Amino acid sequence: MFIITHDYISDDTVKPVSICGPRHISDEQVGRLKGIAAGKGREGAEHFYMYDDDGERYYAGYYVDAHGSDELEPLDCFGGPNAGCTTIKMKNHEGKYTVV
Repeated sequence: MFIITHDYISDDTVKPVSICGPRHISDEQVGRLKGIAAGKGREGAEHFYMYDDDGERYYAGYYVDAHGSDELEPLDCFGGPNAGCTTIKMKNHEGKYTVV
């Protein structure tokens, strides 16, 4: 499951957002994701950025492995269909962002 916390493509300004997915997650899971976005309970949450083909950053957020989901879930469920994102980079244990 994931939460998109920042939109970098709307009106050329960074806008905070709170889009949770995938669609079938429970209200409890949405609450957990919103807590993570607010800085609470981030253990197990991975920060990510999504980019288009040209390397332009479109979105940022957090991913949490839930029930066998994979790290591409934000890209597959939101970034690709919504804005044509093709790449997702996750922050690794060394603090560096790497392509998933």
